[in-house]
Amino acid sequence: MRPINLKMWRSGSIDFYHALKGDSNIRCSIAKFTPLAIQSERIVDTIYGLIMETNWRNYLARQGAVQAPDGTMTLEVSSTQNSAPGDDSARLYSCPHLAVARCSGAQSSDFLQNQLTCDLQEIDKDQWTMGAYCTPKGRVLSILRIVPDGADYLLIGEISLLTKLLDRLRIYVMRANVTFTFENDTTVLGLSGMGFDSPIGPIHALSNFPERSLYELKPCYFLRERGDPAYGLILAPTDTAIRLWEDTSSDVMRCDADQWILLEIRAGNPRVTDKTSERFIPQTLNLDLINAVSFNKGCYPGQEIVARVRYRSRPKHRMIRVGVSHRVAAQVGDPVFLPGKEQRVGEVVAHAHTMDHTQGEMLISMAVAALDAPHYHLGNETSQLTRLSLPYDLTDAEPTKTG
Repeated sequence: MRPINLKMWRSGSIDFYHALKGDSNIRCSIAKFTPLAIQSERIVDTIYGLIMETNWRNYLARQGAVQAPDGTMTLEVSSTQNSAPGDDSARLYSCPHLAVARCSGAQSSDFLQNQLTCDLQEIDKDQWTMGAYCTPKGRVLSILRIVPDGADYLLIGEISLLTKLLDRLRIYVMRANVTFTFENDTTVLGLSGMGFDSPIGPIHALSNFPERSLYELKPCYFLRERGDPAYGLILAPTDTAIRLWEDTSSDVMRCDADQWILLEIRAGNPRVTDKTSERFIPQTLNLDLINAVSFNKGCYPGQEIVARVRYRSRPKHRMIRVGVSHRVAAQVGDPVFLPGKEQRVGEVVAHAHTMDHTQGEMLISMAVAALDAPHYHLGNETSQLTRLSLPYDLTDAEPTKTG
């Protein structure tokens, strides 16, 4: 491999860019885990369009899916499916905005235990958990689902953030026996509704399994989420995912990522993308209310800040669910206001429309002082947001303030 001239790199010389175009194998020759080396590799990958691409996303693109900036991809849904059955109908969701990385090595469990907000020691091999990776200031960089896979762990996260996350984790590996790899050929699909026959065998309704349980139907893993109606994820090799998508009965609805995000909104599961990374502490996103933060384990980045908010103060913001009675062009990160006021009191965490695009739902991070308002809006009074219920109580797990 030809080393990069660091003076040229720092100067941003145009010659550096042309040098990269001439040699796709260029990699930085300095220490493996320094930030500069990691960023250099990432820039090379970006130039060649390789960053965070998966075989599943390439397949969807060939089917005509249109990519959005946040990593989601929009699929055309037939009119037959649009006229669709109720909530108990079997559905598959494309979920191209989610990707998978693998953490392997003899010290992988201890390493992740010291980096994430959740407690991996509390889960069995037939369970999975959710956690966050935070900055030292307690700001959420990314939200992850962590799945045990033998001695390894699979990390499911937003595709727009996974490279950044792996870059940062590698910095702290040092001499530990831990390796991170991006699973380009592992596909994430969503699943809800009744069971059905599939090319890999009978797929049972997730309502038959406990919340946050994990079961295997080779070569796939099935993850049951929290909440009712039951829904969850499938992890599958891409060729198997394509068979499920194409060859399963036409009675099973195929839905795009927007419908998956709607399920997440109704379950009160927050979303962090590259646009909102490092904006929120875990309590602002209710992560402490959905068992994604442990206050009994040892230290992790940002732990002191997160614990201080819990034991010595109160969260200044909490996440709520709202609905809008018509289609709105909302984006993650958009400000939210009180009626007749110009001062922002919150921002959009997640947003999705119903399948017929006549209504929308959102999760918004809202100032606690404004939680009792009758409604909110997105910068104009026509986009009125009405508060909807969450499947958990915002006051749960809040201890009495100490001196």
